[in-house]
Amino acid sequence: ATAATAWAGANLYAADAPANPGPNDTINMALIGCGARGGSQVMPSFVKLPGVRMVAVCDLNSKHLAHGREKAGGEMVAAYHDYRKLLEDKSIDAVIIATQAHWHVLPAINACQAGKDVYLEKPLGNSIGEGRYLIEAAKKYDRIVQIGTQQHSMEHYRKAVEIVQSGRLGAISEVKVWDHTYWAPGRGFPADCDPPPELDWDFYVGPAPMRPYNPNIYYNYGYDWFKLSGAGHQVAWGVHHFDIILWAMGVRYPVAAAAMGGHFAYQDNFEWPNTFDGMLEFGPGPVAENGFILQYSMRMGSRRVRRSHAKCFYGTEATMVVDRSRISIAPEPKGKKTQ
Repeated sequence: ATAATAWAGANLYAADAPANPGPNDTINMALIGCGARGGSQVMPSFVKLPGVRMVAVCDLNSKHLAHGREKAGGEMVAAYHDYRKLLEDKSIDAVIIATQAHWHVLPAINACQAGKDVYLEKPLGNSIGEGRYLIEAAKKYDRIVQIGTQQHSMEHYRKAVEIVQSGRLGAISEVKVWDHTYWAPGRGFPADCDPPPELDWDFYVGPAPMRPYNPNIYYNYGYDWFKLSGAGHQVAWGVHHFDIILWAMGVRYPVAAAAMGGHFAYQDNFEWPNTFDGMLEFGPGPVAENGFILQYSMRMGSRRVRRSHAKCFYGTEATMVVDRSRISIAPEPKGKKTQ
């Protein structure tokens, strides 16, 4: 009774939840990874849902853990350093995993094994091989696993997919994708050093090859740019675009791939290129009967005006550009032919 009263006083239920939610109306959730993305952005969105209650948080950084616990509801929320201990709690129904990408697959598999459903921040992992293990685990343990490519749920992206599949653009021969950002002159060359006292660096490295701590890996948005924990914008941002393209074009795998890139815009200690171009060839599919080419362009030293993260579908009837703000369609002129 005391615990129930404390929970009610903490006001941890969503605003639209029933006044006295019963066991079947309540979903007990936990957060693994309490950094800026998990603790300040993803978890608060779940707390707004009717019947959701945050009961536990976990992080390898004691400061992030304290912040996440406060955002989740305070002292009545359990706090863990090791996510495996959190998963032992049978009262937890589902977990949010918002760790770095190299710590996505293992906790998600372990959560499935523990009978928890999973909301997993993108990308699923850093390699195709490790991702397949999670897919098999979700099937084997009959768990719901949702990947956080949030733009997939935006209504205008669904409309864009419908336009592509309707044939309105004609025969699509190419799709171009670009991520243009301005990070010049880069993040510098800080020396390797001892990790901050609040961070368990050994556990953070975890399944990756051990390497010394460097501030740019953990801070300055560097986690996507070192091979320890990420795979550059072509994965961190690219996954959003590629998801929409595969959905719209009705295809799954390319038949050929080529890429090149380097540190051409500026110099720093990031390990992935700051200038990158990739090309994929897809065979015939339900939209492109003759196949099509997907071209990906990433620039960290120059920002395309206004639409810096977007994709363009080139069709024989019209060309369509779509990003997170809008859809633009330009019909092909049907008048006099020009050379």
